[in-house]
Amino acid sequence: MKVKNFDLHIVANYLPSRLAEQLFHLGYLPQRVVGGDPRVRMHDLLSLKVDDKATADRLYTRSVSAIKGHPEFTGYIEEEAILEDLAIHGADLGRLIDDFPEKLQVNLCPPDRYKKCDIHVTTCRVNCQSVRKLLEAGFYFLSLDKKDLGVAQVCTIQLEDLARGRQMWSTTLDYLRESGAFEGYAKFEATIRIESFGFVLPPIVLNESPF
Repeated sequence: MKVKNFDLHIVANYLPSRLAEQLFHLGYLPQRVVGGDPRVRMHDLLSLKVDDKATADRLYTRSVSAIKGHPEFTGYIEEEAILEDLAIHGADLGRLIDDFPEKLQVNLCPPDRYKKCDIHVTTCRVNCQSVRKLLEAGFYFLSLDKKDLGVAQVCTIQLEDLARGRQMWSTTLDYLRESGAFEGYAKFEATIRIESFGFVLPPIVLNESPF
């Protein structure tokens, strides 16, 4: 897989207004969190997309420096490489579909463990069968008000092992395409750096967890 571009995300339960101003000046854009999984509570989500790693690294360093100047901040920052970002258009959106082929053992993320990759599945369709099946399999979800899409349901699975993540990406992509009942987007990202500031990170599939 070839890296397409890079994402930086800042997730916060408390984001001081002065820090928010600094981050907006760096180029971050806010996404409104409408709702989500009770295992993943967040008040603010800021995102920034860049084309090259040198710029992503520089902005990550500057962002961390800004965050450390506000010890009251509660949240985390991550830098990710986007390996795949695909649109999927099902031909039979109303058909009944099978369960997701894997039942994932998802754990609350221990404080000394970190994801190496994640898979995001996004759709704007209401009552989407595919979303329900992914949630039953262990994905968690957020409802986000995206500027270009409107309110979208984003299902995510995070994994501690990149090789297992690649396997799960292939399984997820095949499932969405072969069902014929999904319309939306799928993205596979590899984590470059992540740092938490008093925030419990989202659920994760640990190395020792069987599929």
